[in-house]
Amino acid sequence: MRYGKSKTPDWAWIYLLSRVYTEFPPKDGTGGAKLEAMRSTAHMSKSMLSIIKKCGIVYHPDKNSNNGEVWKQIATHLSAMGNSLYEHYKERIEAAHQPSASMD
Repeated sequence: MRYGKSKTPDWAWIYLLSRVYTEFPPKDGTGGAKLEAMRSTAHMSKSMLSIIKKCGIVYHPDKNSNNGEVWKQIATHLSAMGNSLYEHYKERIEAAHQPSASMD
């Protein structure tokens, strides 16, 4: 799954991860803490990237292989989605911090 070069709305990561952690709470019981951390995180910040990256990690298939085949498949898709979202916002943040080309 790739989000391409389109500009994702500022709230998209919050909505998406809120739904993921609510509808498919992590088996390690950390969903509530992750939701709380999201509420106090600034958009387009390093802490935002960290929260998104943790989504890819907590749902990694290797960490979820002992919870049944159906859960492993769900976790695989959620991990891929989290990783793709992380790359998308990482590129946006890096681009925003690039000095603009001067018109000399």
